[in-house]
Amino acid sequence: MTVQAGFSDELWHWLLEQGWRELRYRPDRRHYRAVPATCVTELIDASAEERPLMLAAAVERASYRPIIGDPNAVPSYVARH
Repeated sequence: MTVQAGFSDELWHWLLEQGWRELRYRPDRRHYRAVPATCVTELIDASAEERPLMLAAAVERASYRPIIGDPNAVPSYVARH
């Protein structure tokens, strides 16, 4: 998830409590998913009561990001021989 303008400290602390972390390690071999920006905006605008539902929807709509250096992370249009 990319932190956008409007992201409050309170929202960040709530995400930390949910197990989210800042990316710090390079090279990083963990697998990540990219959360759509629209979902992040909806999460920012959500009330504290709506956050768990909004976060679950954001994760469901997230797509896997390729890992640099991972031979299995080649786009589908690249033919392997």
